[in-house]
Amino acid sequence: MGNALVKGGVLGAIVLFVWGFVSHAVLSWHNVNLQRFANEGAVAQALSANAPESGIYASPNPNPPPGVASADWEKTVEAQMKAGPLVFAVFNRQGFEGITKALVIQYLILLVGNLLVTGLVLKTRGLTFGGRVGFVLMAALAAGILIHLPYWNWFGFPLKYTMVQLADLAIGGVLSGIVIAWATKPVGAP
Repeated sequence: MGNALVKGGVLGAIVLFVWGFVSHAVLSWHNVNLQRFANEGAVAQALSANAPESGIYASPNPNPPPGVASADWEKTVEAQMKAGPLVFAVFNRQGFEGITKALVIQYLILLVGNLLVTGLVLKTRGLTFGGRVGFVLMAALAAGILIHLPYWNWFGFPLKYTMVQLADLAIGGVLSGIVIAWATKPVGAP
């Protein structure tokens, strides 16, 4: 089990890492969903002036400002949400530290995820090769649905963006599933 776990985790992570490069750098289908501000410099300046620290910002913000009663604020936020605009943004004052560090961290994330999924596959009994691939695909889609659809529902992430994320996960699930299915082949199976 230990050898299959490591083999499935490591090789599955490599496959997903390569797929991530193809998906983001070659196909570029993730970028078509990114809108451009009319004046990025003005937006960066406004954010820098109004966001005191790095973090996630939302407008309208559901947390009441100091001294404002929660019930009163809820009515204000509800009215603002109906009127718009809505903003959900990650703000990083420090900027991007560099591609090498991000790539190493990305691989480690993929490794942990693939080790977990390989461990789940190893807990199953009697699945065929295709059944093991399908299991990994369903795990990927379940994770995607539980993560991406709430953002679409609550924060208004565009449906097109959400569908690209789910399609990316499905393709990655099949590709890593093939490697994990191979690595977890039961002893004595053809």
